[in-house]
Formats: sequence, C-alpha cells, structure tokens
Amino acid sequence: MNFTTRSARFIERSDGSIVLSNAIGLASVSATMVDWVETQTAPTALVLNSANSSVSMPVCPYPQKATYNGSGSPTVAASYTCK
Repeated sequence: MNFTTRSARFIERSDGSIVLSNAIGLASVSATMVDWVETQTAPTALVLNSANSSVSMPVCPYPQKATYNGSGSPTVAASYTCK
C-alpha cells in the first residue's frame, strides 16, 4: 500500500512510538481501516513517501520494525524488511 501526501510528516520517536502529523493520505488510510474492520483484512505493512517522493519507508505492524536489508538505497522502501 502506498501513501503519498504533500503536507504530511511521519515521525518515529526515540521510544518507538509513531506520530503522524497532518493527514497522510487520509482517504487511503481511512479506506484501509474500513477494509480492516469490515472484512477482517489487516494491512501487513504500509509504505509512506516523502512529499517529493524522494524517500519511501515501510511502516511495519507492531512489534516489527523496518530493518535495512544491507543493500540498495536506504531511501527506498524496497531496501527494508519488516522484522
């Protein structure tokens, strides 16, 4: 799943909590949540993009974290695995 916005910020705090400021792809997030509730289909991971799409990062379900695979660009979500 891919979420893109021009005014959003994804912040992971030092304690591991996640803060989403502004509405990151709010319609997409909302649709994902509705699908989860209505069809019991939980999202496995989300991919967030920076405002100019130069950086993408996966958001993993807790307690997993995005872990760099050791190769590829560190600014591309495909270079990470949820572990």
